[in-house]
Parts: sequence; C-alpha cells; structure tokens
Amino acid sequence: MNEGLDAVTDRLVKAGFFLEEAVEMLEKGMIGQVLRQQGGNQSLAAKALGIHRNTLLLVDKASALYFVPRSYNSGQDRNDTDHASTLAR
Repeated sequence: MNEGLDAVTDRLVKAGFFLEEAVEMLEKGMIGQVLRQQGGNQSLAAKALGIHRNTLLLVDKASALYFVPRSYNSGQDRNDTDHASTLAR
C-alpha cells in the first residue's frame, strides 16, 4: 500500500501539482468510491469515511461533486480529465 502511495505522490510532484489540487483529487476519489460502495447513501458514506454528514455535504458544494450513485463519473468532471490522464502514465 505504501509503495502505491509513494508512486502516486511521485507522479503528482513530477507533474507539478500543487498540494491543494492533490488533496482535492484524493478527497473526490475517496468520497466517490465510498458513495458508490454505499449505494449513494450519504450518511453511510460519511460514517465510513469518519466524517460528519454535514462535512460531506460541504465537500460536495466546494468540489462540485454530484451524488448520483449510478452515474457518478469518478471525479472526471470539469478539468480533472487532464489530471487523471497524467496520473495514469
């Protein structure tokens, strides 16, 4: 697990991401994955993430995430497509 995290960190640094961007990407990815696992139930997702449901809703507004469980696009909205392709290399 740590090796995978080190590899992602290395890619982010080499790609020139700012810490704020990297944190936002991780946050959106984790929230999206947990929401899908919980069938879109925000209360269960917040509990699984160890945060309050209201915090999850604030992240929703700040990150422009849309909680639609079956069509959620793994954070690939807005300009994140370029970032995702950079990390895939």
